[in-house]
Amino acid sequence: MKKTILIAVTFPFMERDFRRYNVQEWLNNGFDVLVLDFTYIAHPASRGKKQMLPDLVNEDYIYKVDDIEGFKNKIAKISGGKVLLQNRVDFSIEFEPFFSALKQMNTKFVYANPAGFFPDGPSLSGLPWYANKYRFIKKLLSPRKVYNKIKNRMLRSMNIETRFINIPDAFTLLCKQECRDVEQVIGPIQVPIIAGHTPDFDLFMKEVKKGYPKENYCVYLGGYMNTDHKKQLEGDAESPIDIDRFFSSMRRLFDIVEQKTGLEVIVADHPRSTYQNYAKPFGDRQIIKHRTAELVLKSKLSILHNSTSFCYNVLSYLPSIFVITAEQCDPQKTPIYSYTSAVAHSVGQKVIHIDKPGELENIDFENLAVDRDLYESYIEEYITLNGMSEHSFFDAVHEAVLTCTALENSAV
Repeated sequence: MKKTILIAVTFPFMERDFRRYNVQEWLNNGFDVLVLDFTYIAHPASRGKKQMLPDLVNEDYIYKVDDIEGFKNKIAKISGGKVLLQNRVDFSIEFEPFFSALKQMNTKFVYANPAGFFPDGPSLSGLPWYANKYRFIKKLLSPRKVYNKIKNRMLRSMNIETRFINIPDAFTLLCKQECRDVEQVIGPIQVPIIAGHTPDFDLFMKEVKKGYPKENYCVYLGGYMNTDHKKQLEGDAESPIDIDRFFSSMRRLFDIVEQKTGLEVIVADHPRSTYQNYAKPFGDRQIIKHRTAELVLKSKLSILHNSTSFCYNVLSYLPSIFVITAEQCDPQKTPIYSYTSAVAHSVGQKVIHIDKPGELENIDFENLAVDRDLYESYIEEYITLNGMSEHSFFDAVHEAVLTCTALENSAV
């Protein structure tokens, strides 16, 4: 009898998620797939709102979870074994009834987070509501070491009334940073661990084999500076920053880069951005979606703020310029400066404030160096826990699923 892979997500399922979660590979390997879209549970204000998101997947295997009774009825109709792929261990308390129901229905749980990783600034998603609500707490926690110390103490002191922590039956861990993040929440892992790579690593290695020649490109890893994810879910596409000022600053930067290097700047668009809603936001420059790894391999230089796609730069040892605009320096609007600084520092770079007089003019384009030792350290910390092996993300998760079911069968 077929087993069903359940994929738990807290944001609408997009084409990028289809690829990252290897939906087609599961189907090809004889599994059924059901995506459990918990958007309404994670973001209650999104109920009944038109979701202003690009590239949404609309398939019969996506189930929008709305209430516990409907959820139980849906799961009860599944025949055969069930394995849930969960992408986090610190789910909030509102998820507890759904996870308990899955446990009662003999579902196995595998931790499999297909996201990219980077040395981030303060992410407050793991803290209780009051730490997210008050801005002075965000400022207090802005240094990463202070944030981690307080976060860990708070998480370990919480009881079931405040926090629900679900321990999976097996883990797929992709890098050292992920190992630390998980153990900070649940402590030492006592169940099987399968080492793997991030899905971006797998995609990059596929693109490398195509043998793209270098072209006179400078690729901008575009991010999604013009959007706010929660607002998008609520039907509001308004930018948290002054988007016209941001676009103007970036166009001026691109003009200078093109003048001084002779390279053509192209924009590698983020899957969740909505740049297509603006008239020539970066002038006449190309904006290309879903081809970031290819564009990095073809380019001689890269510009970015922070992006998980920076892993492509690292894997190809591409010189990179980290930039920030005046709009992005305001922590009341966006935490982007904190994240950008952390990523830049990890590879021995500084952040260029492009709206400060003289900053752009002082960039030495002739001597943009790559610290190979720091890049190689970055690969271990944030990209792969399995070296340069061809054992893919799907292979690792598949092995974890088989490990779970083997343990279940041996216990019978």
